[in-house]
Amino acid sequence: MGRIRQHLTYANVISTLCLFLLLGGGTAVALHGTNTVFSDDIVNGEVRTQDISDTDGVSSADVRDDSLKDGGLGAADLGPDSVGTSEVAADAVGTDEIIDGSLGTSEQSSAIPAARVTNSADESTRDRIGESLPFDSERYDTADMHTTTNNARLTAPVTGVYDVSASVTWSSDPDGSRFVGLKKNGATFIASQTQPAIDGRPTDQDVSHQALLQQGDYVEVRARQASNNPLAVIKFQETSPEFSMTWLAPGP
Repeated sequence: MGRIRQHLTYANVISTLCLFLLLGGGTAVALHGTNTVFSDDIVNGEVRTQDISDTDGVSSADVRDDSLKDGGLGAADLGPDSVGTSEVAADAVGTDEIIDGSLGTSEQSSAIPAARVTNSADESTRDRIGESLPFDSERYDTADMHTTTNNARLTAPVTGVYDVSASVTWSSDPDGSRFVGLKKNGATFIASQTQPAIDGRPTDQDVSHQALLQQGDYVEVRARQASNNPLAVIKFQETSPEFSMTWLAPGP
């Protein structure tokens, strides 16, 4: 035993241990000599989610409390630019996740609330104040912001800053004025425009605004005219009547 102990060195002990692990079907690692495990210290594919549990070699004591398992995966656990679009499933990010700043634009693009609606025919409008224009067709709607039950409304599915806009074209009449506005929750105008009629030609109007909306707030397009004659908002290609709302950013 004495002669054996004389020939024992750190190098041949480690070499023998690695050979034992390899022949026995285990996984050999070679640390850099610091108290840190790097990517090249681990054989590819050997660390799995099932290895991180209270019953395996890696226990909760080996993992930061604020990151894995009950704490969830946080920024401290990830290297810069280590999570890309390939790691995020198309349906994994919802409207609740896009406002916390943890993912970039490319990961958020499939979940950003956005809707644009139109109407399939002319919308008859008389001299009535506060008339909501109906919209029976959706060009797109990524977050169920438009419904057939209240088809005059676009509703915010999550709190944030939204870009809201509408465009209309009135049928020709030389008299009076034309009004179009964006009204929130049936009570507050967030944008409006009034202009006189154009003699002999249809009257075009556009209105837009950026507004802070709470989850559940809705916006409608209100229109009226003062010609003393029945007029219509004309259906014309993709310019009238059009109504859109797009989430831009979290609110303050």
